[in-house]
Amino acid sequence: MRLCARCSRHSRPNTLVLTHRTSAGPVAFAIMVLLLGFLLSADTASGQELVSLDSDRWNVAAGEVTERYGRECLAGAAVLGNVEFENGIIEVDVVTDGSRSYPGIVFRLQSQESYERVYIRPHRGGLYPDAVQYTPIFNRIAGWQLYNGEGYTALAEFPEEEWFTLKLEVKGAQARVFIGDSAQPALEIHELKHGVSRGALGLLGPADETSCFSNFRYTLTDDLAFEPPPEVEAPANTITDWEISRMFPAPPGPRDVYPRFYTIYFAGWEKVTPESSGLVDIARYRQRAGQSPELVLARTVVRAEERQEITLSFGYSDEVDLFFNANKVFYGNSSYRYRDPSFLGVVGPFDHVRLTLEPGLNEIMMMVTESFGGWGFMARADRELLAPIKEHHRVEQVWATDSVFLTPETVIYDRERNLLYVSNFDLQFGQKPEPSGYISKLTPDGEILEL
Repeated sequence: MRLCARCSRHSRPNTLVLTHRTSAGPVAFAIMVLLLGFLLSADTASGQELVSLDSDRWNVAAGEVTERYGRECLAGAAVLGNVEFENGIIEVDVVTDGSRSYPGIVFRLQSQESYERVYIRPHRGGLYPDAVQYTPIFNRIAGWQLYNGEGYTALAEFPEEEWFTLKLEVKGAQARVFIGDSAQPALEIHELKHGVSRGALGLLGPADETSCFSNFRYTLTDDLAFEPPPEVEAPANTITDWEISRMFPAPPGPRDVYPRFYTIYFAGWEKVTPESSGLVDIARYRQRAGQSPELVLARTVVRAEERQEITLSFGYSDEVDLFFNANKVFYGNSSYRYRDPSFLGVVGPFDHVRLTLEPGLNEIMMMVTESFGGWGFMARADRELLAPIKEHHRVEQVWATDSVFLTPETVIYDRERNLLYVSNFDLQFGQKPEPSGYISKLTPDGEILEL
């Protein structure tokens, strides 16, 4: 991190580390904030407060306080100390030259992994319905590819090389964004994905002066009125029963081989809860280890009473390898700008595959790979899918052995000899110089003849 001499006097050791990633598209930034003291003496008074950009309350990084278009302004990013924001109004003046940049407001910042963000895309102003966007950040991943459309993005126009106001009103789990002096919000955010939370405030923009901030002010108040948000219901036959694995390094290109037994066994499966739309935001559950692509396994099991065909519609970010009953049936790449220069890779049920359900249980497994812009998936069928039967009243325990086996994996009954053979494997297999698994011999009534 490099600060100019003027900005260095406002930096506080061990309070802020902010990196500005410029390698690719929207929200290509990673905020790393240590809130040592940010909230210790938080400002909780009501009334608008104007905070000069040369105030020592700002912790500036990846930029500087400069002068553009007749004003002292910030080019870059900064976090405002000594404020704990939950409900209220945030306003800042913005100037942009119309080139690709993503200036915006960070709010309810709780840690380096968790905060909310609203920003604009000046180069798409007046042209596309995502010129202004809201995105949550979970585990340092900005999920803008997952949250698109009503409640997340909107069309807006921005003047070039003229100062205008970016205004944000927040109450509870809702917010709205105003551009300029318009009395009508450009974007209404129906559901802030962190729910009702509180935290610090900040500004996040480019350090190259293509966009700058000036005249920052905020008001802490609960006196804001919002209409009740619209109810969101998952489309019919949305799959909601998912579990995901731990993270794995993602090898390049399609992954055509179904995971081996040991991979599945040691996958660290965790039950996840989709959002009301059916979306699973993986970043809620997993924090990426670095910049290299990583993947998780996601699986569900459905039941069929007879052989039948279904159409599975699904969305993903960034790549997916889809397996059905251990067979590869689909590969797709929906990465940012992968298909054409304007391709954003937003998530929706845009891909489809025909599957033949066999009587009994059927497994759907996805390998979902993330590189940038949001990590998630969703899926639904064109007809009702039956859930597995979790309780079987026809089965009663007859006997049980003591816990003497290594890790019992498979049991085979030898009808000719009237014996049971149990294979055992070692959880530390591959870490010992010699194999340590074995076969056990039992009688049908559970007596261990040879361990």
